[in-house]
Amino acid sequence: MDPIVMPELRRRLRSWRLQRLSSLALDGVLRWLSAAALALLAAWALDHLLGLRQEVRLGMFLTGCAALAAAFYSFLLRPLRLLAARRVLAAIVERHPGLRPYLGSAWELSRSGARGRVSEELIREHLRRTDALLRGLPQETAFSLRPSGRTVRGCTVVLAAWGLGLPWLLQGVVRFDRIVTPWRDIRLETLAEIEPGSRKTAWGERVRISARWKDARSEPLVLSVRSDLPGSRWEAVPWDRPDKEGFSYLAEGLVSPLEYRVTFRDLRSRTYRLTPVPFPRLKGVRARVRPPGLGGEEKEIALEDAGEIAALRGSWVSVAGRPDQPLAAAGLAVSHLSSRVAMKRLPDGRWEAGFPFSENGTLKLELVGTEGTSDPAPMAYPLRVLEDKPPVVDLLSPAFDVEMSPREKLPVTFEARDDYGLSSLALVYRVNGGTELVVTLKGTAARPTRLVSDYDWDLSRLPAGSRVDFRLRAADTARPAPQTAYSAPGVVVLIDFESQHLHTQRQWLGAEAALGKLAEREGEMRRLSEEAAKSDPAQQASRLDELQIVGAALSQEWSDTAQGLDAFAKSMAEDPYANPGMAESAGALSQALQGLKEREYPAAREAERKKDWPEAARRHKELEERVRRAAEILNAGREVQAMQDFWAEANRMDQAGSEISGALDKLAKGGKAPTAEEKRRLDEALGNLRRQMEAMSKAIESLPKVDPESSRAQARRVYSVPLQAASRSMDALQEALARGDYAAAARIASQLSEQLAQVQKTIASAAQSYAQEAGNSPSQRVEELERLWKEAAEAQARGLGLTGEIEDQKIQERLRAQSDLLRALEAEQRAALGDAAALGPAMPEEAARWMRGVLAEFQRAKVREAPKLLDYTVHRLQVQSARLRRPDGGASPEAEGLDRLAEREAGILERLQRGAPAPAMTEERLSQIMADAAVQRQARRKASEVEAAIESIASDFGMAPAAALDAVRAAQAEQVSAEGALGVQDTEKARGHQQKALELLDQGKKSCSESMAQQQSMAQGAAAPFSRQRGVARPAGRGGRVGADTGFVPLPNAEEYQPPRAIREEVEKSLRERRPKSYDDAVNEYLKRMSQ
Repeated sequence: MDPIVMPELRRRLRSWRLQRLSSLALDGVLRWLSAAALALLAAWALDHLLGLRQEVRLGMFLTGCAALAAAFYSFLLRPLRLLAARRVLAAIVERHPGLRPYLGSAWELSRSGARGRVSEELIREHLRRTDALLRGLPQETAFSLRPSGRTVRGCTVVLAAWGLGLPWLLQGVVRFDRIVTPWRDIRLETLAEIEPGSRKTAWGERVRISARWKDARSEPLVLSVRSDLPGSRWEAVPWDRPDKEGFSYLAEGLVSPLEYRVTFRDLRSRTYRLTPVPFPRLKGVRARVRPPGLGGEEKEIALEDAGEIAALRGSWVSVAGRPDQPLAAAGLAVSHLSSRVAMKRLPDGRWEAGFPFSENGTLKLELVGTEGTSDPAPMAYPLRVLEDKPPVVDLLSPAFDVEMSPREKLPVTFEARDDYGLSSLALVYRVNGGTELVVTLKGTAARPTRLVSDYDWDLSRLPAGSRVDFRLRAADTARPAPQTAYSAPGVVVLIDFESQHLHTQRQWLGAEAALGKLAEREGEMRRLSEEAAKSDPAQQASRLDELQIVGAALSQEWSDTAQGLDAFAKSMAEDPYANPGMAESAGALSQALQGLKEREYPAAREAERKKDWPEAARRHKELEERVRRAAEILNAGREVQAMQDFWAEANRMDQAGSEISGALDKLAKGGKAPTAEEKRRLDEALGNLRRQMEAMSKAIESLPKVDPESSRAQARRVYSVPLQAASRSMDALQEALARGDYAAAARIASQLSEQLAQVQKTIASAAQSYAQEAGNSPSQRVEELERLWKEAAEAQARGLGLTGEIEDQKIQERLRAQSDLLRALEAEQRAALGDAAALGPAMPEEAARWMRGVLAEFQRAKVREAPKLLDYTVHRLQVQSARLRRPDGGASPEAEGLDRLAEREAGILERLQRGAPAPAMTEERLSQIMADAAVQRQARRKASEVEAAIESIASDFGMAPAAALDAVRAAQAEQVSAEGALGVQDTEKARGHQQKALELLDQGKKSCSESMAQQQSMAQGAAAPFSRQRGVARPAGRGGRVGADTGFVPLPNAEEYQPPRAIREEVEKSLRERRPKSYDDAVNEYLKRMSQ
């Protein structure tokens, strides 16, 4: 059977399906949109809270798309199954229960026809009735176009969430498109302003990086920086100023490229780059200053060195330098000028500009490079207006009031300064307060700004005894009237030094003769003592009168000689021309002779009084030798003094020859004949020089002659003084002057000057040789003596050390014995306390307390109060025993116990007072003592060698270090005592003598060193005058020798304090360069090391 068509059912089914489709679509779309909106809201909120990275947002986006696709299937596609006819009709049956028996079966029968045993007529009837029932149904909407309640509730929740979260989300910086288009990375610049961006900046400049929100936000931004070094990483740095106005960071002194960026959560800005480039500079900047008015010397100032421009008001200043890179423009910014002075490029590549100098201020070099770079803070060079100050003149030498001979020339050294040049210098002086006289000085023709010079002032025309007050006067180049200035005053007093020196020479001869006579008297006394020693007692008695007469004369001779030598020493100390070594030697000889007179001579007379003639003869022999040696020293010193006098005269001759040569050279160059005054002065100088040469020649011939066969003559060098050649040159010079041939005279004068200089040099060498011979420096002998002193002291120290070791061993043994004794006494005292306890009430409490105190000290091994406590205990026990005796005198048991205890305590006290037994003498200790005695004998032999060496030096040099001799002799006496103590095994006594001997050896060594140092000082002082420039003056009012250094000590000025110019320029340039503060420590350390 074919399916039966039911038009109404089919029409109604199509209508119901369409209605249900609309209802399902509306509900599914709303549910899908609610889920999508909720997911978007959640993702936006999560991004707002956490600032999700781009990859996280991409993952969330893909996950959300997948979830929305699944929701689309669940909410829109899957519900389409409800459009099946059976499900639609079931829903209609639910709405119209009366159609339940017809609607479903009718739909099935209409599609499949008759089935089984159901007749076709019945089916058709059933379909007809169903169709009729459908026609009877009202035309209404079976499925309303309205979402389900669940969907409405979900939408309400989503809308409420959006309503609550949207205002909060809109206040943040996270945009919605970061969620829906995560592949598009949004830059922070859309939300914030970042400055300065990428730019080039001046090298070392400070750059401020800032960032601020475009709207009113306050969330913190993060700044990260990175250098351009390989391997560098981004590092977050804190803002210097984070506030509501924005964020700011100051990059100090950029010297290398710096990259930076700003981030906020997942938002970040572009990477910006700050590139430092060197700003242009001028190298070798120099300012040329032209003073105002006519004339005036231009001055150049290196700004890199000076750092400032100082000039007179009204000067014109030109500044020029060479740029280190091409310039677009350059100019000078002068503080007192209203406009900038443009600099011009010169053909040689330098840039230059000038300006008038009118007041104090600053100067800046404003340079602009071709790339637009410029120094943001150019160096400001100070401008300082100078005033034309008056000149300054300083008297440098003499630096104090001096005394000198009229024969000498006073070297006057001075320094004159003026800021713009000196026009004249003069020496102004007064003699004894009289009229002011002026001597014009040379050296100002070139108008120097600083002049250090000297002037040899000839005072020979002034009489001895005059007082000369003088000053230096300087004048500058100021117009119309020069400014003048005076130096501090100086004073020179003229004294007849030659007369004083002659008086000293006479005393010298007298002292030398007195010493010779004294030596002869001592020799006579020695001879008489030797004869008395060989005579029998009867003959000795007959010689006593002669001995007494000679002795009385000898005593007077000693007194006279000592007084004369002392007067001579004082005269030498005051002599202006005395040799310093000889003056010191004279004082030492005077002291040594006084020591002989006070110690050695009385000892010799004492031997005579005791009739110990051998001892008296020995002592007089020693005195004779020492006095004779002193006379020889004076004789040799007189030669040295004569050589010094020759040397002084040679200096005068050399100076005179130089002056004559200079004067004649000037005449020869001038080509003119001398004036009458010049001719007179020249003839006078030549006459004086000839007389000096003749006097020196005679004086050299009259020098004391030495025996050619003597060792002194054989050791002496021979010097040839070219006086004859100088004399022949003098004759030739006078002949040339007589002819008027001044050119030849100048040549001869120059040759004469050289010859006189050679005379001075030769005499100086000879004088040094004489000084060394006269001083007879014992330096090599001193070294040997010091070695002997050292060996003697070391030997004595070894002996003392051995004795100390033996004493230490004995002390250790004694300590061990004392320890054993205390342990035994402790045991006995403990037993005594047991007996005391057994006595019970009969035992006195205080005695028991004392006994316990004694035991405590024995236990601590520190015995202090124990002897006293034991004594108290014994007496207290005896008193207690007496009290407890019976009336008949018998002893009770308690009394007997107390007596035994008292006896026991008395025994302990006796053993304690007796102490430990002395250590026994062992073979080992005996051998140690014998070895110690051998070392001590060796030390005594060393001390005797020292004594012999001192006596040898005393014999050779005429003076003995008496304190050293006394010390070494006393040390030997102590050493003998130490040997005796060691012989009887008394090491404790020997130790004391050894310590005293070592102390005496140390004292003697010190005294000997001082004496030998004095000898060396005298030898050095004798040769000292010939190794330096001759002095001609001495401090006024103090007396003494000439040769005091009246010259000035040149204090280093600012220029001399400066390091070499190359280093100085580098340092000063570095100090003026602008550099980052981070470089300061490294630069300072470099400069510090460079200056060391």
